[in-house]
Amino acid sequence: SELIEVENIKVEKGRFFFAEEESDLSRVVVLGATRAKDLFPDRDPIGEVVTIKKSPFKVIGVLEERGSAAFSNPDGLIFVPLETAQKILLGINYLNFARGKVDTPENIERTLVDMESLLRKRHDIEEGEESDFSVRSTKAALGILTSITDVLKYFLIAIASISLLVGGIGIMNSMLISVSQRIREIGLRKAVGARPVHIITQFLIESSLVTLIGGIIGIVFGIFVAYLAALIIPRFDYEWEFLIPISSVIIGFSVSFAIGLLFGLYPALKASRVSPMEA
Repeated sequence: SELIEVENIKVEKGRFFFAEEESDLSRVVVLGATRAKDLFPDRDPIGEVVTIKKSPFKVIGVLEERGSAAFSNPDGLIFVPLETAQKILLGINYLNFARGKVDTPENIERTLVDMESLLRKRHDIEEGEESDFSVRSTKAALGILTSITDVLKYFLIAIASISLLVGGIGIMNSMLISVSQRIREIGLRKAVGARPVHIITQFLIESSLVTLIGGIIGIVFGIFVAYLAALIIPRFDYEWEFLIPISSVIIGFSVSFAIGLLFGLYPALKASRVSPMEA
């Protein structure tokens, strides 16, 4: 019964286990929301019987839908009383895993120390010996997950930067070839009164337009992949919302435009210095 408080679980239908059911080997179960829909899609699960390891269990409750978290989906779980699971299903007399809830975040570290000390005492582990268990907090797990995602983030930034550099160099080479092929055009424009700033503007617009078109293609492809992921990932009982932040689209357009300006600047300056007589 403490699971409801520790996990912040709410029962949608029926009820959770009574204290007596947790100690007298009662064959009752509480289903997660998704598991209830899978097993009983067209009728009320309460009172129905499910079979676990050839043993019949009566459904007494269904939990509210909570959604997936940390690469798991609690809505797909089936809950049975502790001693029933130990004696009837698993054949053990110990716990593989226990979860607790701390009153305030400030007490997490102290609680971890106290729990480790208590367990070492109960397991008769002498000082200096290695523990045969581990005590971890969600806060520490989130810290590790954040570190991993940060590494991935910086790795992806490095890959994106290299891609932008290579793409920018490609744009610059293309514009230099364009300048060499359009010498006569540039000379003619300058001969009829075009100033260097006009030539520079023309080539910068052209280079920025090329990168902007590439950016649009990339953004459309990214939206398509995100939409595809939102269709496929929920099939594995994970939540994946299709969300495209406007800020990301704006940044994508801005970076594409900036790359065109930056790497198109040298070819544009070279074009502006062309002598009409030489052309």
